[in-house]
Amino acid sequence: MRHIPFVFAGKCPYCGDVLEEGENECSVCRLQFYKFRYRRKLSDDIECIAPFRYDGSISDAIVRFKKSGCRQFAESCGEQISHLLNYAIPPDIVTCVPMYWLDKWTRGFNHAEKIARCTARIHKLPYAALLRKKRHNQTQHKLNAEQRKQNILGVFEAVNLPQIEGKRVLIVDDVCTTGFTLEECGKMLRLAGAESILCAVAALGGRRMVPEVL
Repeated sequence: MRHIPFVFAGKCPYCGDVLEEGENECSVCRLQFYKFRYRRKLSDDIECIAPFRYDGSISDAIVRFKKSGCRQFAESCGEQISHLLNYAIPPDIVTCVPMYWLDKWTRGFNHAEKIARCTARIHKLPYAALLRKKRHNQTQHKLNAEQRKQNILGVFEAVNLPQIEGKRVLIVDDVCTTGFTLEECGKMLRLAGAESILCAVAALGGRRMVPEVL
């Protein structure tokens, strides 16, 4: 019976080591956190921030998260994004990049929503679904840059408009590479009356990314 807690112990979403009770990541991985902020301009008025660069073990962890919906990964990313918000103009409300309803039903969860809800709870902000994906489109990572840009046009619409107007909105997703998805989501929210848009992801890629020491 003494071995039962070990059998059911969670694993670190970054390296796979067994976690102590109540931990979201192991102590070794935690030493690498809260040192950098990765930042990138998506457009003239939309910026994206992230605690991680999109490469190596982080990209592997995100793939595992998309398949499993690992609670520890969502909690850990939410905590780190919340930390980064201390260095930004504070948002009024948090939302996420939505999935098409059939895709969400098939997977069973929206991975971006999991991170967004954790971020909102930890930073003591309201969370609301402010965007809807109107139709299914091709998977972005299978397309080149120009195809990605065209693939995402007209896919999203703003909803719950009273919660958008005049608000500083934080849009959360798991990864930003070309930035077209987040830029399109931000554009829809600005058209619906949002005062400003800030995007935050677990990991940020792209050549225009700027690492900053915190």
